[in-house]
Amino acid sequence: MRAVVDYSPTRFLFITLLFTCLLSLPATAQLTLPNNVAARSVSGQFVVYSAPLDPTEIIPREIISNPAYVELEPVLLVVSCERIKQALQRELSATDAWSGKINLALHPVRSLSDPITVYCEHFRNNWNYRIQLPQFVERRRFIKVLVQTLLLEKANRSASDRSAEIPSWLTEGLAEHMLNSPEMEIILPPPRTKVNGLTLSFATNSWRHNPLGAAYQSLTNRAPLTLEQLSWPTDQQLTGESGEIYRYSSQLFVTELLRLQNGRDCLRNMIDQLGGCYNWQTAFFRTFNEHFAKPLDLEKWWALQSAHFTGRSPEQLWTLSESWRQLHQTILSSVEVRQSGSQTPVQTEVSFQYIIRLWEFDQQLPLLKKKIRDLEFARARTSPELIPLLDEYRQAIKSYIQSREGFTLTGVFAKIGPRRLHPAANAAIKELDALDAKRLKLQPKETRAAPQELTIRN
Repeated sequence: MRAVVDYSPTRFLFITLLFTCLLSLPATAQLTLPNNVAARSVSGQFVVYSAPLDPTEIIPREIISNPAYVELEPVLLVVSCERIKQALQRELSATDAWSGKINLALHPVRSLSDPITVYCEHFRNNWNYRIQLPQFVERRRFIKVLVQTLLLEKANRSASDRSAEIPSWLTEGLAEHMLNSPEMEIILPPPRTKVNGLTLSFATNSWRHNPLGAAYQSLTNRAPLTLEQLSWPTDQQLTGESGEIYRYSSQLFVTELLRLQNGRDCLRNMIDQLGGCYNWQTAFFRTFNEHFAKPLDLEKWWALQSAHFTGRSPEQLWTLSESWRQLHQTILSSVEVRQSGSQTPVQTEVSFQYIIRLWEFDQQLPLLKKKIRDLEFARARTSPELIPLLDEYRQAIKSYIQSREGFTLTGVFAKIGPRRLHPAANAAIKELDALDAKRLKLQPKETRAAPQELTIRN
């Protein structure tokens, strides 16, 4: 199995994998590299091969004078590769358990249109990777191709004879995040060098307090892409200004996924499962199922994050009265209550406290998680005066769930009767009672006719 990736500059905003199945060939026939090893990284995963460079070779001036380009010197290149790998591991909370070696073959630069090509080859027990790239390369292209290869190497650890599919938004998002993160310089250029008689001094990444600063400037003028556009970008969306929007939308999407509770674990597990799935969506919803039960949940969540990031229009906000009504309805649940065994059940609205007090935890959990998502969706349109209260409700429920998940009735708790509650339930009910009191104090006069929730006392 051999996968070839061509990172030509005309499509450097989007990475397309073209998989070509070939008969198994000896390793020496498949992996043609220069004879001389120029440098090897500390971990041994990265090996740089460099063909002899002709000193009379003329390097185009548009490359020499372009601050976006960096010269790849073999000894510094392996250090840069290790730094990018370490930065990626920090983002995913992953360990360095690599199994596939990554060989980088440098060749003389010809023009701005020099392609970067990645070969992915399957051997008996693992996969190996070869990157062919010019001596001078644009920083963004280099970071992206290495991030793509590192993600592929991680995903293919669980693959057999078919290489994993890495979604473009994941590569673009992580690459852009690292390019704009306030880390130490992850690409090490030669400090100063002379080419064609010109002395070069390459720019380095400056300290950025907000990695999403550039994305904000771009996405406030044009709305972030939809989930469908991120998942299935067209050629027109990958070049020029549209390509910039795709990069920054991907960066925001990945950043918000990482901010979810256990987001890093979910994303890392998704990558690990890609090798055994025919598409990334399958792996995504397997690992993010606690946040998104179905694609519609993900679409709503992404629409909410996009609105928060770009700023909400005052015309889109609910009034204070409508915000209070919406919050009141969101924290209630419509259930059937039977006052006695012989009576017909009555549909009524009950509070969080009722559910926590009388339902079994495994019955509570799906509803409470749905209510957390509903509160997150409502936040985008809630009046600013009620947002702190909304956030307190959401945090109270999340903290209660975290305290109860994984708890089993053993020992002394096995003797607790139906009227005795777990300490976390008692604490949550007390906190929610205080929030209800605060909410009633904030109730606008015009909403006084709002229905009162059913309260169950101990």
